[in-house]
Amino acid sequence: MPLTEKKKISNKRSQNKNNKRFSIIVSKYDGLVIDQYLKNTNSSINGFFVQAVKEKIQRETNKNFDELLKELQ
Repeated sequence: MPLTEKKKISNKRSQNKNNKRFSIIVSKYDGLVIDQYLKNTNSSINGFFVQAVKEKIQRETNKNFDELLKELQ
């Protein structure tokens, strides 16, 4: 069943309120490698990058993401 215009507006408002949007640019070669990896692992682009960022933050701070989040609040 298609979404009504009112529901589309509500969904967009909710997304804007609860999410932060980032944009990245990668080289064509890096993009091909990432696309192939995502295809082979059946992963989403968003999930892959969120997990990668969390792992890097954890390595560099020696704290897990949730601990760091609590400190920042």
